[in-house]
Amino acid sequence: MNTAVADADESDPNHNHDTEYPGPYVKQSWRDVVCHKILIVICLVWVFVASYAVYNGNLGRLVLPSNSEGEVCGRDKQAGKPYLLYFDLTQCDGIPAAVGGCPTPQVCVAECPRTYWTSAQGKSSDLDQFCNNVSPGTNYPGTNYPISQLVAEKACPAYLLPSRLVLGRCVPVSGLARKEETGRVKDKMNAMKTADGEVLHMDSLVQGIKYVMDIIDARGHSEKLLFSLIVYWWTVLLSFLLALIMSLTCTVLINLAAKYVMWTNIVLCPPILVAGALYSLMRYRQLSSAQENPNQDYIYLSPVITSLSSYWINKNTCLVCGVILAVITLIISILLLYFFSRVKLAIKG
Repeated sequence: MNTAVADADESDPNHNHDTEYPGPYVKQSWRDVVCHKILIVICLVWVFVASYAVYNGNLGRLVLPSNSEGEVCGRDKQAGKPYLLYFDLTQCDGIPAAVGGCPTPQVCVAECPRTYWTSAQGKSSDLDQFCNNVSPGTNYPGTNYPISQLVAEKACPAYLLPSRLVLGRCVPVSGLARKEETGRVKDKMNAMKTADGEVLHMDSLVQGIKYVMDIIDARGHSEKLLFSLIVYWWTVLLSFLLALIMSLTCTVLINLAAKYVMWTNIVLCPPILVAGALYSLMRYRQLSSAQENPNQDYIYLSPVITSLSSYWINKNTCLVCGVILAVITLIISILLLYFFSRVKLAIKG
């Protein structure tokens, strides 16, 4: 009925309409074309400048650590040595991270030390990888010089401590010992001596470690992310490939058995999200508790190190991930409860 009336109205020559309406505007303004071309030129210039900077610049110098000679670890002459080792962190005690300039020699190494060693034990088979010619005019002929002279000339460290890698820097983890290991660790630390022949003081060592962590924390989040991309680019690429394969596999499974795949996703999705949220929040609570009670499980080190990695990444990431997963779980649960009948009908159909 309504269709017939509409057709009659359209065929009626006396049908009223606005004769002054000019219709769609066909001719576009010349300014639109000019602005479009300007945008294209800006994008091309942007790509050119970025490509030129990456090709001719030294991106690693922005985020990778450098030794006492200013050489970037893992690049050029220091290729194969991507990590930075401080000879004596006790010399960094009392130096603000914002000022910098810790006087201890800093060398690039292929891996962080894994055992306790002091110069009183003599040369070890793997000591050379932690030595370097860092003092101007120093002649380092290798095994021809005694270890005492190499330490005095700052060519080799006076001691080595088991260390963990934190954003390209070797950070001692001697203070991570549990209570039951405290005595054994103290005995080992008491045997350590600095280049001046003094006993290694744990308070000064902790302050030196705090100096390193303050330097790391002073860097922007973008620099830390860029560092991770430069060092672990292969992990990111592998993750993308794995995500692509999983997406294709899920698409094939949906085409073969859409009903079962969809019900499996609906049933498993909320529990997995809940488990992820609970784990993240429990991890955050654990790290917060370690910060409030540093002497409960660990000795010596500030809680900023007790996560065995960069503390700001672990604690903040756990909190953010826990909150995001909890919100997503709540939203998905509400939507499933509200639209369950429609979802069931859609899957059945």
